Amino acid sequence: RTLGKEVSPDFTMSITDVLTSQIKHMAQDLEAFAKHAKRTVVSMEDVKLCARKNDTLHDAISELANTIAEEASSKRKKRQ
Repeated sequence: RTLGKEVSPDFTMSITDVLTSQIKHMAQDLEAFAKHAKRTVVSMEDVKLCARKNDTLHDAISELANTIAEEASSKRKKRQ
């Protein structure tokens, strides 16, 4: 029960199956992007590339990446 709406167990199972499938495909794509770039670690750029067909998701990921980079930069400056 979320936001005052009830959903059936079958609906919940269907959504779970779809999300699981999407996550598996995304993981495979991320591994392929990293491998193509001759890296063993997935980068934020790989994640952005994976989200390239969904503008809203791509924008949200880009904004989060910028926030993370800014926080890391300010932490490095404080240490110096």
